[in-house]
Amino acid sequence: IKPFFRDGYFIELRSSEFEGLCQVLGLALYSEKEDYFELLNSRMAFVRFGDTYYSTYFLLMRYIVNEIYKNLRKNKRYQIKAGYLFEDKVSNLLEQYGYRRVTGVKRINHKEFDVICQKDGIIYNFQCKNNFINVSDINTDIVNVVTRYHRRLSHYYNKALKKELDREDLLVGKIGMDKVENSVISRYPVMCSNPRVIPFNRLEAELIKGLNY
Repeated sequence: IKPFFRDGYFIELRSSEFEGLCQVLGLALYSEKEDYFELLNSRMAFVRFGDTYYSTYFLLMRYIVNEIYKNLRKNKRYQIKAGYLFEDKVSNLLEQYGYRRVTGVKRINHKEFDVICQKDGIIYNFQCKNNFINVSDINTDIVNVVTRYHRRLSHYYNKALKKELDREDLLVGKIGMDKVENSVISRYPVMCSNPRVIPFNRLEAELIKGLNY
């Protein structure tokens, strides 16, 4: 696409040029949008006015990033690695506030745990949920989409907490402390009435206050 740039930033193509470019690249670079809001939030590389297609360096980069993201989300290995990276990020923050990570408890009796710490004689079990929503997927139905997503995540996180509560005895038997506190750390800043569900962007503030449930 580089030869079509004007001043290194702006692109303007007639219909025949644009159709030829799409054919050569084998990509869908434009899709018809019905209103201004959809057009504004489109991740397509080009917009059309009449018989002319326009793009900019910014629009192309946004298109490329979203295509990469779309493909990565289909890659199970990437999803697993992203989950481990999120766990390490949570663990590093916890250690800054005196929570010592316990090793050797990643799997107990075929049950997996994410981040287990201890502090002041208490076991802290943190389930790390790497859930993510691409806000550019939210179009005109923004309120209903976000509401449904939050409701679904809240239900999911409460079920996760109950599951951890039901298997506390595994941690007690392995570590030898009789008090366990369970939390869910959500990558996505979900709003939930349960104080044990903590968005990562609020975790440090909660650690400063002290995890008092």
